[in-house]
Amino acid sequence: MRPLQVYQKDPRSDEGILVPLLVSRSCHLPGNSWTADWLQWFRNNHILFGICLHHRLHPLEGWERSLALAASISFGLVATNVVYQLDQYDHDDMEEELASYYGYTVCNESVSHSH
Repeated sequence: MRPLQVYQKDPRSDEGILVPLLVSRSCHLPGNSWTADWLQWFRNNHILFGICLHHRLHPLEGWERSLALAASISFGLVATNVVYQLDQYDHDDMEEELASYYGYTVCNESVSHSH
């Protein structure tokens, strides 16, 4: 892992200008058109495409982006499994809860809409 560095480069160099903008997730880089700005922002901030397409001066490396993707997928799987297990454990209460959320009532296995 690279330690966070304070850049003491010439502030007029590409590195001195771009790194602080990339760190702050800037939507505009000097000299870019709006399409080039959108593409650079998308490439640097997308959780999947950013792994391979990020700017070479961006401080987040590919392995850090891969770790963030794995954590995001893991969280999604855990949250989905928790809801699934709750449904398996108490299916009837889950149906009643979901029905009441959408404005329906469950009475003796029949569903009616409540106004």
